[in-house]
Amino acid sequence: MKIFREKDNVYDAVDAVTKHGFAAIDESTTHAVRYADRIIKCLEPYSDIKPVKSYKNTAIYGYLYYVYDGNKFSDSQVKELLE
Repeated sequence: MKIFREKDNVYDAVDAVTKHGFAAIDESTTHAVRYADRIIKCLEPYSDIKPVKSYKNTAIYGYLYYVYDGNKFSDSQVKELLE
């Protein structure tokens, strides 16, 4: 699993959501939310994807934001994957 940062190409994160169902973001809240919003904006043309933004405090990565496809996963399923 690749964890994205705001400086990463947003289309790589979009590809992660379309292929794997989610993209994780390791940044401060301000930067992570801004990057997540960019991912969601880029996913607008995909009518079969329901982008959802969320976060989790993980033991390994600390505070982790992510965008996931609500048509593929529930929030709890993605949180399990991020452990």
